[in-house]
Amino acid sequence: PRIEAQQDKYFLVIPGAENQPVKGDLLAYCSADKKRDQKMELHETSTGRWQLPLSDLLPGKYVFKIHWQQAGLSYYSELNYDK
Repeated sequence: PRIEAQQDKYFLVIPGAENQPVKGDLLAYCSADKKRDQKMELHETSTGRWQLPLSDLLPGKYVFKIHWQQAGLSYYSELNYDK
């Protein structure tokens, strides 16, 4: 997975998930302050792409903990994100 920025919008992209039903969740985990953690649902899509409401996150360092289901299998990945 990767984060793509387009103008003022941010997208989570899972390569290879196009044309397949994919869904999951993302936890924006802030180790410095648990109150900044934010969980986002990744609604089912066949594009492998979700717009993320990152403007809601307070400034800080985050680890995006991503769980998703694709083709009957479960996956997990982490991405570092600095806001």
